[in-house]
Amino acid sequence: MVKLFDWDRRKSQIALVFSLLLTLLIYYLLHCCYILYNGDESWTLSRVYHFITTGNNYDTVFRAVETTDRVQLFGISYNSLTGTFLNSFGWTKTNAHLVSIFFIFSSSLVWFHILRCLRFSSSLSWVFATSMLLFPAYFGAGNMARTDAMVLFFASSSLYCFISERYFWSGLLLMIGTEVHIIGSIGAFYILAYFLYDLGKFTRQPKVFLKMLATFSLGALLGLAYYLFLHRHVFSVELLLHLLFSHRDKGLELPSYLLTYFVQPEWYLHVTELVLLLSMIVLYLFKKAYKGHRFVWIFLLVLLGSTFILSRPNRLYMLFLFPALHLVILYTAEHLKILKTFTICLYLGFVLHYGWIYSMNGSYNFQNSIEQMQAAMIDPDIAVVGVADVWLAAKERDFHLIYNTIKDLPERNIKETYLVQTDYMHPESWSIELEQMAIDRGFTKDPLLQKRRKHYQDQIAYFKNNYDCQLISADRCYKQDSLRIWHCTR
Repeated sequence: MVKLFDWDRRKSQIALVFSLLLTLLIYYLLHCCYILYNGDESWTLSRVYHFITTGNNYDTVFRAVETTDRVQLFGISYNSLTGTFLNSFGWTKTNAHLVSIFFIFSSSLVWFHILRCLRFSSSLSWVFATSMLLFPAYFGAGNMARTDAMVLFFASSSLYCFISERYFWSGLLLMIGTEVHIIGSIGAFYILAYFLYDLGKFTRQPKVFLKMLATFSLGALLGLAYYLFLHRHVFSVELLLHLLFSHRDKGLELPSYLLTYFVQPEWYLHVTELVLLLSMIVLYLFKKAYKGHRFVWIFLLVLLGSTFILSRPNRLYMLFLFPALHLVILYTAEHLKILKTFTICLYLGFVLHYGWIYSMNGSYNFQNSIEQMQAAMIDPDIAVVGVADVWLAAKERDFHLIYNTIKDLPERNIKETYLVQTDYMHPESWSIELEQMAIDRGFTKDPLLQKRRKHYQDQIAYFKNNYDCQLISADRCYKQDSLRIWHCTR
């Protein structure tokens, strides 16, 4: 039964339908223009495309030339599902985002049932599930062609199965999520939080604990067998250990995605989140809300601890921590008896936040830019040089990536190329100024945005200075003449 606040059933249903329609409208308006550029999307899709066309799980485009670990040890489940979907409906970023959106919406349903199983109120559970679709941490994952949304679904489903005592399925889903991406192991921390919360049930009844351990382990072993079967041709313990340790933070970047999420590079998308989060945590402690439902603070502490173990500071991993923060926010509002007022203000905030982003990015049409590139680059035998997103216009061609870890373009002896200039993807911005402040104060030694922008500008300048480049197309794309395509010959 749908029940929100002190409203009757009909009013509650109307509110939920309205929130869903508003959510769908926001997703529609910002589809493929929420974030103008993230190289990880084409990186992910290039691996999916290579896998679906050759059956090999390799990174053929985006790894630096000096890197030997082009073999991918994770992600075949994602590659198979996404590749099949894109083969059926078209290889566009728009369609790739639909896969992510599906898993974010599915995760919200799973979390509704998780909270009800944990005996949180109907109002809090419904508000959590619906607002989950619009908080930027989740919304960003739904609007990005990466594995994160799929991983969140499996990690959350594993927790739900564990809470509902379906231990075999919990172990199996945990391992499937880990196969999608190693960060899927976050599901184990979700389960650990619940185990600590309900520890008494297992310590008082040893037989219950042993049964849980046996059935969970059986599911996890089947999941491990699934993983090993998918990667049987390339898997080795040595390669796995090399992959895990080579991706740990080496002291150059900020030490946690708790920090990188709020400062790099789309920090302006998360300012209101940060203010809200800090305010509600202070109120949670000051009003002693921790004396209520113990799962709230146990879940938060376990996931905060996970950030030190899963130490790679990828800001996008904030997605997996945010359910704990989200729960603190809403539980605190309910504890203060302001959940209804808070929810209304929260949705007004979402409208203002996404309305502001739409006013900036609404004119951007990514698919149109891809079509402009394809129309201009008429000779399929000529190589293409450009940033990551250009790959979608040249996935069946000789493509050369402009990326800061790839430094050998001048040595590749490219005789003739289409050079795609997309300056709007590497603008001078406040984010770069913020990054410089972090460097000056010793918080990081890795000027990520600066080095990417400088490398891009240097590569564009190299071709223009050393080749005979003729402008063959200029399109508005995002801003005036922001997409330029040159035909360059030696």
